[in-house]
Order: sequence, then C-alpha cells, then structure tokens
Amino acid sequence: MNLDLLKRGYWDEDGGDGADGGTGDAGGDTGNSGDSGDSGDTSSANGFSETWREDYAGEDEGKLAQLSRYASPNAAFDGLIATKQKISSGEFKSTTPFPTEGTEEEQGAWRDTNGIPKAASDYKVELADGRTIGEDDKPFADEFLAAAHASNMSPAHANAALNYYYDNLDKQLEARSEADIELRSATEDTLRAEWGNEYRSNVNRIQGLLDTAPEGVKDDISNARMPDGTPLMANPETLKFFVDMALQINPATTLVPGAGDNIKGAVSDEMKTLEGMMGNKNSEYWKGPKADDNQKRYRDLTAAAEKMR
Repeated sequence: MNLDLLKRGYWDEDGGDGADGGTGDAGGDTGNSGDSGDSGDTSSANGFSETWREDYAGEDEGKLAQLSRYASPNAAFDGLIATKQKISSGEFKSTTPFPTEGTEEEQGAWRDTNGIPKAASDYKVELADGRTIGEDDKPFADEFLAAAHASNMSPAHANAALNYYYDNLDKQLEARSEADIELRSATEDTLRAEWGNEYRSNVNRIQGLLDTAPEGVKDDISNARMPDGTPLMANPETLKFFVDMALQINPATTLVPGAGDNIKGAVSDEMKTLEGMMGNKNSEYWKGPKADDNQKRYRDLTAAAEKMR
C-alpha cells in the first residue's frame, strides 16, 4: 500500500476496479522485475512505503523532523492517539490565553478547562501542619484569594503561596519573640542597677498607674511597640517616665496596684494591719527578716495617705 495510491483515491470502488483492470498485469510485471533486481518498489511489509516520512512531509522540513522521531507509521499513530487521550483527560491544559475581553460564559469555560475555580470563594484552602485561618486573618485571606482568582492562579499555587506566607510569618513572630525576651531582660538589668531596692516598688507604681487607665488602654499600652518595632514597655526611658508620672499623679495607686476605685480603703486597711503588728514587740514589724520592709511599707502608706488627704 503506497501513500501515493491513497492520495490518488485508489481505495474507492471505482479506483479499485481501475486498478484491477488497468494495472493488474503491470503489477505482475513489476513484481517479476523485482525478482530480477530491476524493480524500484520500496513497499514495506505493513503496506507503507519505506519513504513514508518523505511522502507525507513533502518539502516541510518541520513535519519531516517530527516524523523522524518515530520508527514506523504505527508508532506515529500510537503517539497521536496517546496525545489526544491526555488532552481529553485534562493532563494537557489548553495553552489558549484567558479571554480577557470575552463573555462571562467564555471566561468561565476557560477557567473550567484549566482547573480554576469559578469564583474566589470556591478556592479550597489547605494549610499545612493543621493550620487554619483565624477570624483576624480572614479579611487578608479573602483579599488574597480574590487577587489569585483575578490572575487565574491554580488552587495548588494559591495554597502554596498561603503556606509560604504563614511559614514565613511564624518564623518572623518566633524571631521577634526571642528578641523581645532578650530586650526585656536587658532592660530589667539596667533598671535594677539604677533603682536598686526600689525596683519592685517602681514596677508596682507603673502597674498601679496603668490600672487607672480606661478599659482596654492598659492592654494597648502593654502591647504597643516603638517605631523600631521593639516593645514600648521594654524601653527603659519609657518605664522611668511612667514611674515619675505615677509619683506625681497619685502615689497611693502605685502602692496598692489593682485596688481600682477603692484606693483609700486599701491603703487604710493595710495601715491598720501594720499598726496592729506594732503593738506586739515580737511581731514581724519589729523583728525578723521582714521588719525593715514592713516599717518602710508603713512609712510609704502614711505618706500616700497624707497626699490623698
């Protein structure tokens, strides 16, 4: 079977009769000539010419190069069928660009063909290590997925980007936490050296001052950060400022942090307790390791009470 015969239509009914009647003897002669070594017949066993690549490609060198990759016509047919099956199964995606100017139906069809969700809300978020997107992060995630959908990002790529973001965020938070601990420790060392025995009292003064702030303000201040990203409450100058302010505004609140609106009552109650101890010369007010602290405490409470009056 020769491709030239196929091109000339020798397989239709009329052509078949013509071939039998007009070329039968010639075919026989050709076969005899082949036996004697004079024939130019190049037919292979499977019915195709040994020059089937050149017969089909003609002068198209690109086609000839493609066909040169196959050992036989059967191999070429197998490759064609395998490729069509991969396209049908979705293994090969369309290289047709997204129809930006197309209708919604055309755009939806393109996304469906290429495995892109119909809407940003249809992305199935799959985060590693059991992570979930919290309520605080949901606006960010929704905004990201909207941008991902607008750029036709595949679900796999969208999830890869989200996982990278959270992995990187975790590393940043961990590094910042370690830096915060080191800074707070250094600040405490600095203030202990400067304040000496007054360190704990001054810390109480700061807490007492913050306790008088409106609801939520104390937490805001405690979580605030300086322009360089370091915690506000780990800055030595900030803490010294708060101590000075506390001493000026209301010294009593610094002595009894957490007393709220009952500062006077808290001061009065503690003074009565210490005064009761004064009546016993063997009490901890006069003797033992706590004596000096108890006496100093009473003096501080007395001074605070005077200022409140």
